[in-house]
Amino acid sequence: MYSALFLDYFIDSYLHDRVKYNFLCQEAHLLAKDMNWEQFTMEYYELLNDKKIT
Repeated sequence: MYSALFLDYFIDSYLHDRVKYNFLCQEAHLLAKDMNWEQFTMEYYELLNDKKIT
């Protein structure tokens, strides 16, 4: 039950504030790049999206 409530809250919050979440994703990507985590970030993205980045 708690996971359903959390998911509902997350989806509602994301839909109402997409700009904030997009900014956070961009900031996380830049931070990963600055810390030389780009390869790990790309692998994680590929796992989540089932897509290969070329």
